[in-house]
Amino acid sequence: MYPGTLYRPGQPAFFVSLNNRYVLRCCDGILVDGKSSGLSRFVYRSADKRDNYPGITPTADTTWMTSYPKNPLAIGQIVNNGTSSFPPNVRYQELDFTTADCPLELQRYLPNIWYSEDWHGEEGALDSVRTVVLVATRDLGPDEELFSTYIE
Repeated sequence: MYPGTLYRPGQPAFFVSLNNRYVLRCCDGILVDGKSSGLSRFVYRSADKRDNYPGITPTADTTWMTSYPKNPLAIGQIVNNGTSSFPPNVRYQELDFTTADCPLELQRYLPNIWYSEDWHGEEGALDSVRTVVLVATRDLGPDEELFSTYIE
């Protein structure tokens, strides 16, 4: 999965996108900011605190921004770009995940959070979160490095 803050078209992503090679643009214009430091980190943590106040079951993963991530699936931001010597072996696939279909205690492993709490998916569906998953384009070995195509 590609972790990060989700911005819908028109939301203020200009400053977090400056010199940020971790911003992924989806087909419908939604941006996923997967940078784990600087302003990007501050915005993600702020949105997480907004939605996950003390005493409730967490609904987003913040460990992907640390040296010791607890979610082994949130690695999309560290996949290298493929080359002619190392061709891509994974590709990105956008997926709108309906949180109502996932038990609350497992939602903490979703590494994405909306920038604005007033818009959660199409037509204001409050139970939807955009994820971008990595899909293997062929069988992969156990210690094989992942390569994608940044621009398709």
